Amino acid sequence: MTRPLEKLAGFLYRRSSLLYGAVLRARVAASGFMTRRECAACVQHSGIPGVRIGLDGLCGECREHSAGFDRNAIAHSAELFFSNAATESRTTDRPGGGPNVLVMLSGGKDSLAALALTARRKEARPLALMLDHGFLPEDVRGQAARFCERLGVELVVRQLDIRSDVARAWRRPGMNPFVCFPCCEAQAREALSICVKGGIRRIVTGLRWLWEDTFLPVTSAAFAYRYFRVPARSAIRILNIIPAGGMTERQELDLLAGHGLKFRHVGGDSTCCELFGLFEAEYRRRFGHYWEGERFLSKEIRAGVITKTEAREKLRAPEIPPEKEAEILRRAGIRT
Repeated sequence: MTRPLEKLAGFLYRRSSLLYGAVLRARVAASGFMTRRECAACVQHSGIPGVRIGLDGLCGECREHSAGFDRNAIAHSAELFFSNAATESRTTDRPGGGPNVLVMLSGGKDSLAALALTARRKEARPLALMLDHGFLPEDVRGQAARFCERLGVELVVRQLDIRSDVARAWRRPGMNPFVCFPCCEAQAREALSICVKGGIRRIVTGLRWLWEDTFLPVTSAAFAYRYFRVPARSAIRILNIIPAGGMTERQELDLLAGHGLKFRHVGGDSTCCELFGLFEAEYRRRFGHYWEGERFLSKEIRAGVITKTEAREKLRAPEIPPEKEAEILRRAGIRT
């Protein structure tokens, strides 16, 4: 495809519902007649709309990242995040003061690792927030609750019904392989409510990448609003703690094993949500690719969490047993 058509495909990819599928199928068909070039540093390739591989063998994101990446600045931003949390939070009537850091907890390995790393910090008094949308296995919810109790961290659980959002996303002609957005939006609303009521100005997540505008694990005001709808004038900041410490996935798993925690893949690469692998598998069936997954895994490569080889392993298509797929679709109200 020519560059103007690539730009058009990228626009439709982000904005259009009705033409989304047709454009992507055409792009997949066209890529079969093109010489596909892969980035030397990540798993993005020239077959993805908007991705161009330069003469240096790098995609645009990797080129910008290599120019702006500074490990010392990353470590300093995380230290500043927690030192400010110790002085900015509003005290309460609780002994020792109330929570000053909110940890977004899904029950998966990344969020539990984020909780473990936060609880280590002497400046942090964490509070954990978990949304139960009906697709978290009982063992995942139970392990998260027991881990919070063991660490002495209060766990707030909110029930969330996303069945209508899931059904709408499934039937959308240009479905997104990540069904996380309705849950993430609800989690952001709950998090902001808790922060405002409790005077908390620091939020920790288990996301495993650096923010694109600063190449740091702490959000800028603009990205705090873009991703979490944090008001621009608010002092609330969000930290992706895993890349902040330069932790690899292997180190993350070793940390959790040291706490006696065990994980299994409940859907695709997810260790908490049953919907994740189901949507990825359906997306692959419809469009014949998984470009979105390649984009996100490339972010994790750039952050140093996983290697390119590990990312390729994660890009293997998930295998969902038909009976399991039917059972999840019934619970989601998609099939009777």
